[in-house]
Amino acid sequence: MPFMRSDQHATRRWLNDIQYNVDAARGFVAGMAYEAFKDDNLRLYAVTRCLEIISEASRRLPDDLKARNPSIPWREIAAAGNIYRHEYETVAPRSLWRTLIHGNCSPPRRKPRKTRLTRSRASRFTERREPRSSPLALPR
Repeated sequence: MPFMRSDQHATRRWLNDIQYNVDAARGFVAGMAYEAFKDDNLRLYAVTRCLEIISEASRRLPDDLKARNPSIPWREIAAAGNIYRHEYETVAPRSLWRTLIHGNCSPPRRKPRKTRLTRSRASRFTERREPRSSPLALPR
């Protein structure tokens, strides 16, 4: 079924959103080494947000457009967006970096740590402590 005029405008907007966010994410890390990137929370958050937008815009594209561009890993781009939004604690800086530099679109997950919670370690979670200062701490 051919696109209606409004569908063409929407598709063009989503493609422009993808291109804008690809350029923005690459611009955020231009001239940086991975070692600096992984410790820069502002850039990590900015890049992750760009990749979320790319993922969401890619989901909205018509299937026939995706079929005409089989070299683009559409499924992986969509899957990565689910990780950014719903399993954000598993996003690894190294995977973000690979996505930006090498175009690796595999879902960027950290391997979960396997630890056994002992009684002494469990007490750390039940003690009342003042929150740690963080660069992301909100004012009280």
